[in-house]
Amino acid sequence: MSALTTSDSFKADSLDVSCKDCTHGVAFNATGSELRALSTPLLICPLAASVSGGMLQRCTCANYQTTRQAYADRQVVMLQDIMNTCTFCEPHTQFINGTCQKCPPYNAWSDGKSDVCHVLPQDSAQVGALFAASASCVFLAFVLYQILHAPLVIVDAKSQ
Repeated sequence: MSALTTSDSFKADSLDVSCKDCTHGVAFNATGSELRALSTPLLICPLAASVSGGMLQRCTCANYQTTRQAYADRQVVMLQDIMNTCTFCEPHTQFINGTCQKCPPYNAWSDGKSDVCHVLPQDSAQVGALFAASASCVFLAFVLYQILHAPLVIVDAKSQ
């Protein structure tokens, strides 16, 4: 949606907007120099929004996001904070019934942006790094075995 005002300084005492065709509802967002009406898939907002004294009703989080702890007990938020009220889960956690829960040990890979934990990482760079680290551990174990095993073979050869 387009900007409602662009100015170095503005004050919104009271402002109403509605959008019956917005599938995600409508809200306002303010930056230092701009006021916008917005409809985003990151938030589930009512079809009409009102600003009063620089505050507006907090929207519900969408797409496997949870409400940030700082905003959990607030029903209204400041205009510039509307896009900061939701967050994805931390890595290695999954979204279940509106909360973030730690992935089980046997399924511990998650980016926190979905409701599924995986056995292996879904990012190919992480899979490559994981296998490279595994291969280097196997190689180091082999070298250590050879170092420890070689003197024992020599001692066995001399004793016969």
